[in-house]
Amino acid sequence: MVFSIFYFSGTGNTKWAAAETVKIAEKNGHRANMYSIDNFRDKAPEYFTSPALEADCIGFANPIYGASVPAIMKDFIFFLTDEWLKEQISPKPVFVINTVGFVNAFGPFEANKLFDPDCFYLQAYCNIRLCNNVSTPKLKSVPVSREQLNTRKAKAVTKLEHMILSLAKPKKMIRGIGPYLLPGILIRKRMASEIENFYQTLQVQNETCTRCMVCINNCPTHAISYD
Repeated sequence: MVFSIFYFSGTGNTKWAAAETVKIAEKNGHRANMYSIDNFRDKAPEYFTSPALEADCIGFANPIYGASVPAIMKDFIFFLTDEWLKEQISPKPVFVINTVGFVNAFGPFEANKLFDPDCFYLQAYCNIRLCNNVSTPKLKSVPVSREQLNTRKAKAVTKLEHMILSLAKPKKMIRGIGPYLLPGILIRKRMASEIENFYQTLQVQNETCTRCMVCINNCPTHAISYD
């Protein structure tokens, strides 16, 4: 099978998950590639539509912000949908990978609303819990120990491997359904304006920052600088 994964990574967690998915797919004899959607409007449409057309299954990977999908991923899905409708391409299966720091109150039902059934249908949905790297004045992030993070990464790899094996059969693998989805309705409404108006209100926690420069060197969007 051929997998094309389109990802947005705010702090690097989702980029790691997408890269691991590529490794797992290749280890199981498939072909897989990942494409960052940062500034996707600046690229020719063919840069994204060509690998999407070539793929047997298309992946969308992103972090969850305020129990919702980042605006850039929504815009990208709508862009790809427009291209599909314009060219009258047959529907293709898709899978969604969501990375979270705590719990995902977004869920497969909300994800399904993003896809036009004439273009895409949800075949797999996978939650990956890693760590919360976003720290704001109102909600400071709680650092995760290296041991905890390694444990979560190992669990994530197992989940992603299960997903790839299911997609290859093909067999549906929809995860992330539970009572924690109910608060998501309230969180999405409350956080929508917060994210839109204060998405740049971030901070460095001086008491834990070691000036190691890892965040600057690995920021997928090159949004951090050191003064």
